[in-house]
Amino acid sequence: MCVAGQELPASFYGVPKSVIWRFIRPFMNGPGVRAVNGLRYHASRLRGRHRFRQTHAAFSFLFDYIPGWKRACGPGGFVQYQSFIPTSHASSVFREQLVLAQRSGLLPYIGVLKRHRADAFLMSPMVDGYSLAIELKVTPRNRAAVWALTRRFDALVVAAGGRFYFAKDSTLSAASLAQFMREERVRRFFALKAAYDPEERLQTDLYRRLFGGVRP
Repeated sequence: MCVAGQELPASFYGVPKSVIWRFIRPFMNGPGVRAVNGLRYHASRLRGRHRFRQTHAAFSFLFDYIPGWKRACGPGGFVQYQSFIPTSHASSVFREQLVLAQRSGLLPYIGVLKRHRADAFLMSPMVDGYSLAIELKVTPRNRAAVWALTRRFDALVVAAGGRFYFAKDSTLSAASLAQFMREERVRRFFALKAAYDPEERLQTDLYRRLFGGVRP
């Protein structure tokens, strides 16, 4: 397998990546993000539509260009909410998520839209459709509101037959997974776990939060 070009660079425009988050932090607020997004929007209009290729690493691990970039949001960090929605419902679900965020006053600082294909892995989030990952800054004041907003997002995802990305979830509840738990491949996952881990020794905090005591 060719690995040329699959490594992330050690610097960004000549600046060591280890310190870049310090330059980003002053902009991680409402006015700062609006200014950056405005500049990017107008720059893209000037450049016009174009096609380009990226390495797998650059496309899949955008934020890993900046070690410690989570620090840029401050001590409260952020929640990155990513939902995977079939093509037929993706546009309406993502639009409604953004409307709900705006109405709640919790504006996403970053959004990443990707196209996906379904796969056969048992607990995979992949669907024949799209995913939208949005970042919500968390502070002591808005923490409860952020979690309440993600519950409303969950309802939209479930109604559209979407899926969740367990690998980086911190807000999902067991109640939101009722429909997901009925899927045949999820039943196969639990059948395998019962066969090879009958004493439930292999658990994580996420597993206990979402699946503890629950079986399809």
